[in-house]
Amino acid sequence: AQGIPKCISINNSTNMVVMSSDQVGKKPKSYVSFYNLDSLTSSNDTEPIANTSFEEDGAKITSINWLNDAELIFSMDNGKVRKYNYMTKEIIKEIHPHAMAIKTIKFNNTISC
Repeated sequence: AQGIPKCISINNSTNMVVMSSDQVGKKPKSYVSFYNLDSLTSSNDTEPIANTSFEEDGAKITSINWLNDAELIFSMDNGKVRKYNYMTKEIIKEIHPHAMAIKTIKFNNTISC
């Protein structure tokens, strides 16, 4: 990972780990790195499977959650929430529900919609 590690989330069904880190310096940037959990725990191979960086508006990622095997939800320190597709490396949707930082997002698995 590049920079200071901030968040981590594990997808048990795919055995994937995603971690965000923040670059230190004048131009803020958040990095997202994807790892295979087995490789991290059973070998010295700590190279990520994939990397992505975000620097459009200087916002930093405050939390990451797997939504399903390909999509993640990021909360940002600028009040935005992003839905991101790991396979296509695209931001699928972005909303701005708050003016201040969103520190974390937690899902409630007992409520069905």
